[in-house]
Amino acid sequence: MDKQELERRTKQFAVRVIKFVGGFNSSASGRVVGHQLLKSGTSIGANYREANRAVSRRDFVHKISIAEKEASETVYWLEICSETFLENNDDCIQLEAEANELLAIFTSIGRSVRANDRKADGSKGTRVTEKDHIEYGSEGLEEGIDDLLPKTMRVENGN
Repeated sequence: MDKQELERRTKQFAVRVIKFVGGFNSSASGRVVGHQLLKSGTSIGANYREANRAVSRRDFVHKISIAEKEASETVYWLEICSETFLENNDDCIQLEAEANELLAIFTSIGRSVRANDRKADGSKGTRVTEKDHIEYGSEGLEEGIDDLLPKTMRVENGN
């Protein structure tokens, strides 16, 4: 997966969230949960696009961390939806699975960039470990992570 593909994927996810929330009832809980889910679910891709147009590495890391936080919040609201009032639980389960995958991707990107920064600085800070991959479901992402970063944010091997 490359940067453009992840941008498309996050946009498709936002569209699915919008359609999903469109089916909510107009009760107070439906309006509140729907509003929160719309805000977090649609901002994941917006923040990733902003990250890809970052003016510095630090700006990139900051915006990726926002995308990660929004993905985490989206997972939360989808969990609320699946445990409460929604008629179409199958859609909710599929959206929750995708939100968890996006969360794993953005967690992995953020950790990889920070680890590369520490490596480039010669720091001995925390590295992305096998335990991290298991915990965040990002196994196998490390190898292809550079394809998801803007060229200016990549650290060449050996640097």
